[in-house]
Amino acid sequence: MKLLFSALELLCATLRVQGEQFVINKLLYSKKEAALSLGISLRSVEHLISQKHLSTRRIGRRVLVSASVLEQFARRDHPEPLVKSDRPSDHLAIRDKQ
Repeated sequence: MKLLFSALELLCATLRVQGEQFVINKLLYSKKEAALSLGISLRSVEHLISQKHLSTRRIGRRVLVSASVLEQFARRDHPEPLVKSDRPSDHLAIRDKQ
């Protein structure tokens, strides 16, 4: 069964105890959750991790990215594309967008 999460559900979990409602912010995200919260593909997140643009923590076999690392990455300027292409048409399209 595949579960789909909204960006808001990924950013915080809601806990109800005896009628009270508490919001719990997540501290660590899986690679898939990190991709969803950044709005990029899982493959792009894996590329960013391998290029040391995102630092990770391991808990057992799980590779997790902290919320603060995701926020810092999202706030940084990114003048170059994540993956460089050898196709000249891609370079023209990138320059035209800027």
